[in-house]
Amino acid sequence: MKKFSGFATGAVVGIVLSVAVVIIAIFSVIASSNPYEHCYIMEPSEESGWISENIKGSSEAPVIIYEYADYQCEYCAMFNPYVDQVIEIANGNLAIVYRNFVLDYHINGKSAAAAAQAARMQGYFEDFGAKLFTMQDEWAYTTSEKFNTFIEQYFEEVTAGEGDLAKFNEDRASEAVAKKVKNDTRIGNLAHISGTPAFFYENQLIDFSNKSGGSIKVGTETLSWDHALSGEEFAQVLLDILNLRLHNKTLDEAMSETTE
Repeated sequence: MKKFSGFATGAVVGIVLSVAVVIIAIFSVIASSNPYEHCYIMEPSEESGWISENIKGSSEAPVIIYEYADYQCEYCAMFNPYVDQVIEIANGNLAIVYRNFVLDYHINGKSAAAAAQAARMQGYFEDFGAKLFTMQDEWAYTTSEKFNTFIEQYFEEVTAGEGDLAKFNEDRASEAVAKKVKNDTRIGNLAHISGTPAFFYENQLIDFSNKSGGSIKVGTETLSWDHALSGEEFAQVLLDILNLRLHNKTLDEAMSETTE
């Protein structure tokens, strides 16, 4: 009887543990597949190579957009100048958290992302990134040797010859930078991103490519559009978000208050 009793107790414990493991596993899957857990500014970690988020504008801005992009993506290149222009005229009210999401079929995408991260380490992230987008047709499908020549040339031009080229090359080949690029892509995969660029506002995808249009909530208001957006139209959506977010004041009124 004692053996039977002991067996029964062990079986019950085993069943309880099994159930607990299943519950933990279920919650782990739910947590890891949450498409919106990426919409916050993450602290640097070992996974990111101890490199902090790439932020265009101020992290204290009232409107923060999360962008997943690939320097070899032609649509990313098309939208980038419009996004940068809105950041400039928003005067501290808009920030873009830029995360690398390199598409597998872009042969120089990872190398370009690594170069941009290395340029950031010397304070040239935005300028170098803009250069990559502007000159995309030149470097996108070159051999590695030509790619390196172009990348070094861009770095010299962006830094006006004042950058440390040796350090730049060392950083872009570093494990830390590789981790940063890989971690950005990992976060994008959690968000179920299938193409670039992908922009999110407060856990909502700003779907500019859908021919039927889309919509997002800004506070209590709904901002909608009925067709795929051009770069200029996307910029206007960003301005509309700013306008609605800043208490429905006109953008000019909000800007004047910020500068007073």
